[in-house]
Amino acid sequence: MPHDTSKPADTTRPLQLTRREAVLAAAAVASTSLLGWSASGVAQPAATAAAGATGTAVDAAAVGRFFAFSQAITGHADIDAVTAGRIRAAMVQGDGAFAAQAETLAGLVQPGMAPDALLAAASGAGLRDAALAVVSAWYTGTVTAGPVTTVVAYEQALMYRPVADGLSVPTYCNEGPLWWTAAPPEVGVPTPQQAAQAKPKAPPPPVMRSQ
Repeated sequence: MPHDTSKPADTTRPLQLTRREAVLAAAAVASTSLLGWSASGVAQPAATAAAGATGTAVDAAAVGRFFAFSQAITGHADIDAVTAGRIRAAMVQGDGAFAAQAETLAGLVQPGMAPDALLAAASGAGLRDAALAVVSAWYTGTVTAGPVTTVVAYEQALMYRPVADGLSVPTYCNEGPLWWTAAPPEVGVPTPQQAAQAKPKAPPPPVMRSQ
């Protein structure tokens, strides 16, 4: 009887990836981390992780109330509702007491309320730190609980807005190669050199002639 003389597959040889495969794998891991998902092999949204930690499903109405509070405390009505859900989920996951705190904070919001007035109301309710933590999450795009920091947003982080007219979000290139070498857009404030040129020159002092 003829026998198989082929060699068995070598299972001890290390896996070799092409450069393309390595880049794609790194991109997948990076996107998973930025979206606040676990890196355990199964993509898990931050909201689902928070629900598992608390044992309850995320209440869409509660997220809506948190979103309204976020709009009021930041003073930005055009923030993203999906990001609000991620921030709330990450904060609840980091601190189980935050779900109740978020409801109390949402109940303090009044129509047309200014951020400083809302912060004062939160301080009166003993929730100043919780309110400021929400503001910090919106501006930095991260939620920190102990030694763990969760990225919930990047391009939507509010800290990039004050310079959005002249600078894009870091790593984002929307003006082509070497776009940063061009002069930034005018903001209506003259440079010191321009101010010096526009300033009328004082007349020379009179010449004192001897009598």
